[in-house]
Amino acid sequence: MNPNNVSLKNFLSFLESKGCKCIRHHKGHYVYSHSNATRPIIIQDHIDPVPLMVIKTNLKTLGLTLTDIRDFQN
Repeated sequence: MNPNNVSLKNFLSFLESKGCKCIRHHKGHYVYSHSNATRPIIIQDHIDPVPLMVIKTNLKTLGLTLTDIRDFQN
């Protein structure tokens, strides 16, 4: 998976595969939680594909790298 062109559906699947749980969907945002995360993971539901900056920020929150998302589909 190319991190510059990750669809919303694929990114949400990736988060769930890493143990994240959607705790709410409110006003155009998905809010995910993870026991190891330092803060909630926020994804806008109307932007597809997910911007690279949003991916990097949320990966950092989970302690993951771009390599993890590249390997997800391969």
